[in-house]
Amino acid sequence: MPVWRIEDDCIAKAAKLTLNYSGPNPFSIYHKMRDIIMSVVLVKKEHIWERDFRWDDLGEPKGFYIRLYINKAMDAKTKILFELIFQGKQPSDKSKPGSLVMTISARIFTDYTLDTAFQQSLMYRGFLKIYHKIFYNDVRRRFLSDCGNFIDKIFTRVRTEFNLETK
Repeated sequence: MPVWRIEDDCIAKAAKLTLNYSGPNPFSIYHKMRDIIMSVVLVKKEHIWERDFRWDDLGEPKGFYIRLYINKAMDAKTKILFELIFQGKQPSDKSKPGSLVMTISARIFTDYTLDTAFQQSLMYRGFLKIYHKIFYNDVRRRFLSDCGNFIDKIFTRVRTEFNLETK
């Protein structure tokens, strides 16, 4: 199915924000993130999934790497895909200090499907570009602003709740 896709990073200055934590039980931050995300981004559990979950059981402290995705549909055409990466070291004794580096990034996607031969014609694509420019671009810009606000809220809530440093 052909698609005309418009895609942007939600964070203007950099593609991601980074948080650092050193202290006891860094893995607990990951466990609490689903609740934080669901309350800030207003998504259900089925819109959050892990793409990677790696746990290094050989050494001490134990290393971990987790890639978490959140899919937020804004309307029928536009969605936001958040990516959170957790990388750190968790000691077996949770009271001993460990470390965590967490990165947050997001991209906004607007898709126009081009299923039929008419939709793939130059005339239809021209009308689609005019529609997007005149009517939908302002809506999409508001969604882009919402995306940045979601990231700021997640960033601020995690930073204050867990006393993390920014990088």
